[in-house]
Amino acid sequence: MVSKSAMSLVVLLGIVCVILPQGGALGEEGVTDTEIKIGSINDTAGPVAAYGTPRVEACRALISHINDQGGINGRRILYQNESDSYDPSKTILAFKKLLEVDKVFCFIASLGVVTSMAVAPEVQSRKIPYLMVGGNSSKLFFPPQRYIFGAWPTYEDYMKAMVDYVANDLKMPKARLAHIFQDDETGRDSQRGLEEQVAKYPGMAIVATEGFKRGTVDVSAQVLKAREAKPDVVMLSTIFVQSAMIAKEMEKIGWKTTLVMNASSGDDRLIQLGGAAVEGAIVQKAMPAMEENLPGVVLYKDVIKKYFPESKVNPSAWGFTAFIEMQLGLEGIKRSGRDLTREGLIETLESFRNVDIGSIPPVTYGPDKHWGQNQSFFAKVERGKMVKISDYRPPK
Repeated sequence: MVSKSAMSLVVLLGIVCVILPQGGALGEEGVTDTEIKIGSINDTAGPVAAYGTPRVEACRALISHINDQGGINGRRILYQNESDSYDPSKTILAFKKLLEVDKVFCFIASLGVVTSMAVAPEVQSRKIPYLMVGGNSSKLFFPPQRYIFGAWPTYEDYMKAMVDYVANDLKMPKARLAHIFQDDETGRDSQRGLEEQVAKYPGMAIVATEGFKRGTVDVSAQVLKAREAKPDVVMLSTIFVQSAMIAKEMEKIGWKTTLVMNASSGDDRLIQLGGAAVEGAIVQKAMPAMEENLPGVVLYKDVIKKYFPESKVNPSAWGFTAFIEMQLGLEGIKRSGRDLTREGLIETLESFRNVDIGSIPPVTYGPDKHWGQNQSFFAKVERGKMVKISDYRPPK
């Protein structure tokens, strides 16, 4: 006769067999014995598809390469991107779809500041790793949010480094500065950095701040107002499309002055769009040029050539950003070992110390530091090419 305790054990084992995830692994959602599901949110069909499309392609190339090498700790990576048209309300829907329908384990290399800020409450409440965000607002990282990590300097730090460059490299510590920016959190973050850093240079002054809404195609009013303030230097916190438009508008009205652009303009397509109007511009960059013989650059170009030989969008700066973000996120998964959990992944990332992936300055995280590094360098547009004119440096 079977005892009550034995019968209870049989019932319990039956329940466990029913709820075991397919593949045999009893653990986190999105992880089986053989696979790890990873998601991202990048616009590939809307207003910033020019940035999202190369990012997704670069991520697919890296993951294909890793899977062909045997995956990570014996598991293949399954990757899915959802396009959100760079609309924060759609970002939340994309997040829920990837999490609730596709059952992803974590998110790596999602694009955007305002979109990431919109989804941050869901990320935190559901305790889902949202890693290596392709967006740099200080509000994402100060104070740290446990489940959100970034790889890049914040827009505040980008602008602070730009001010330092004007004061020290251009020898203009008393420059009159005009700031033209996209009027959302990215631009406001830059404005905060501008105000804080200018205060360190007695005699330097902000004489104009001109914002425009995302998607604006006519920047003539902002350019004219900035010109009226008679600045010595025009600082741009804009992506390369708008930066080219601003430079061409300046050229159109015959305004020649020193032009310094933040890292969102550090894409070779700036030169394609801006032509002669961007000649002589100082452009901040966060990533090495495609011509540099660094291990990370070589790997990126090799995997794009192998998996997307007919690509029209890579190699590119925007593709390389996501490639680097995905590398760092997957390195965290690798270092977490076979016993992969969401909380364990967060703890692993917080243990990163000077992690070098062969392209950008080494990355360090900690419980109180979820942005990876704060260094950038500067290039100058000369004869249709971006020529490096400084080394990597943090703001002072």
